[in-house]
Amino acid sequence: MPEIKKTDDEVKREFLEYGSRFFTWNSGKNTPNILLKLANNTSELNETLKEASASSDRLATSLNRLTTVALCLTAIGLLIAGGNLIVNIIEIANP
Repeated sequence: MPEIKKTDDEVKREFLEYGSRFFTWNSGKNTPNILLKLANNTSELNETLKEASASSDRLATSLNRLTTVALCLTAIGLLIAGGNLIVNIIEIANP
């Protein structure tokens, strides 16, 4: 049987109906405090995620700088080794 597509208005109405049933069922069970605590926890989680993102950015920047320094040192080492090789070849060719 093909699935029936719902319009946005039907989806919104269904959501509101289910929400009203939830709060009716949950009435008298300290729902406002639960929702406030959930909101606070969500905002704390957002702050923690922002701090983690900033820390991750700093770590990535540091690792990129470290990689650049290592690449420069490797290039200098290769230039020195190449220069030594050329000097050795010249010494061997001209005894």
